[in-house]
This record gives sequence, C-alpha cells and structure tokens, in this order.
Amino acid sequence: MGRILIGVLGYGSRMPDPGVMAALADHPVIAGVLVFWNAPDEGVRIRLASIEAASNRISIRTSPENLGSAGGYRRLLEWAASRPDWDQFLLLDDDLVPQPGCVERLAEAAASEHGDGVIHLAYRRDLPELAALVESRKPLARTRPGACLGFHVANLFSGRPSFSSHFDDEGITLDTAPYGGLLVPRSALARLGVPMESLFLYADDTELTLRFTRGGGKIRLLIDAVVTDRSASWNATPSKGGNLARRVLNLDDTKAYFEARNRNYLARRFHSGSPWVYAVNRAVFLTAVYVLATAHGRLGRARLIHRAIRDGEVMAAAP
Repeated sequence: MGRILIGVLGYGSRMPDPGVMAALADHPVIAGVLVFWNAPDEGVRIRLASIEAASNRISIRTSPENLGSAGGYRRLLEWAASRPDWDQFLLLDDDLVPQPGCVERLAEAAASEHGDGVIHLAYRRDLPELAALVESRKPLARTRPGACLGFHVANLFSGRPSFSSHFDDEGITLDTAPYGGLLVPRSALARLGVPMESLFLYADDTELTLRFTRGGGKIRLLIDAVVTDRSASWNATPSKGGNLARRVLNLDDTKAYFEARNRNYLARRFHSGSPWVYAVNRAVFLTAVYVLATAHGRLGRARLIHRAIRDGEVMAAAP
C-alpha cells in the first residue's frame, strides 16, 4: 500500500481536536498531516501551536483571512504537490473523523488502481444524499439542462431524466464529490487541478470534481471506508419548505448568497440547455422567491438571491 498524506482544512473559531490529529499522524500508513486553518482566533492559534509541537509529523499553516473552502483546499493541494513523500492525498474537513479501517481500505483501493483517471471517496454516512444512495440505492439526480439554481419546471411533473451516480460491477461511481474524504493519487493531481477560488464557499468541490469527471476521470465511492462528521454541514439547515424556504428563511445572508450564486453558476456552466427554457425556469423560480419572501417580510433576502442568480450568470458567461 502507498503512503497517504492527509490534508486538513479548518475554519475560524472551530476548535481542532488534538486526539484526532495525533491519531492520524501516528497511523502507520500516514506519511504526515498538513493542516491549513482559515482565520483562526487566538484560542485556536494556541491549540494549533500545541498540536504542531507535539508531533513532528504534523505541519500547520494559517491564513489571517478566510479564504473559504476553495482557497483553503487550493492551498492544501498546492502544498501537497510540493512534497515528495506520499502517493495518495486524503482531504478532510477539520470535523471529519476516519473510522477504524477507513484509511487502510482507502489505501488498498488506491493501490489497485494505476494511472491518473480514478480518485476514491470515503463514505460519509452523515451526508443525507450519500446515505440514501448507499442504504436505499436512491441515485443522485443530475441537474436538468436549462435549470435555474437547480429548479426546473419539468421536475414538477416527472422524475429526473438522468443521474449523477451509477451502479456497476465495480460498485458506485459518482460524477461529483465533496472534498471531505476524497483520496487523490499523486498521478491525478494535474488532471484534477485546483479549486476555483472565486467560488469561495459552497459547490466549489462540485465544480472541481465535475471538471475531473467531465474530462474522463472517475470517482468511486468506498462504502466500507467510513468517515463521520462531528458537526452538521452548514447548509444542512432543516426546513419544511425545502430548498426554497431554506434559502429565503433560514440561511444567513452570506451563506444564502454563495449557495445561490455558485449553484446557478454550475447550472449555467455545465447544464446550460436552451436559453428559452432557462428564461422560463428563472422567471418561475424568482416569482416563488419573491412571493415567499414578501409573505415573511424578507424582501431584502429575495433581492439578494436575485442578485446572486445574476452574478452566477455573469461568472458562467466569462471565458
């Protein structure tokens, strides 16, 4: 089995777990642990310094400003590329914990592959869509061409026409994947590329991995290599009204803006479809946004989502 280098991305005041870091660094398959922390506060800085001092296999860098997931993971991938002492690079959010046997299973799977065309994803049971895919074999839906921020009027009348997950003799193959739990062989670094920093936060992992699979690469989900989340995903806010109500009523302004802008960017860049179909979907979706926002006294949120949709369009139209 090859040597695995681990990259951990942390944020702000969320306190790192020394026990998890030490266990990762001491694992016999692990070549080392790279930690990049976005805008740590003083308490986190002190904790990070003590973690780095306790092990010569843990290296830590910080940024005075929040570079988002896109900027943070880009720094980790570029940092890893500069080191010669590894064969596979495992990406983890700071609140992800590999379960017993996870690292070994990832290493075994990676060792069976050759070339730059396959990366592997550990199974995160705490992600509802992945859990439904594995436990209920409910496939992940692909965005319909011409959708606006994922919305398409055809979805109101019929099921999704295609899927972004596939079952075959080799297991489960995905079109896209989150950063957390992604194992990238050194040979695939150039083909994978780096995150698009202008996306900043939300869906930048989707954009990165979709570029990889659209270019002929494969992402294989390993259901027997499990990582668990210590905290829920920031965009997993529960809402009885689905994604529309969550964006209008639950998320804060920053999260609502980046989720709406980036998701519409992805729809326009990778699933553009007919401009007339998009115009209809856009008009219907925005009508629903303004009606719901007005009913709850949140007209400012509707305007923010409207601006995010336009900004996503501009980004997608850029060369």
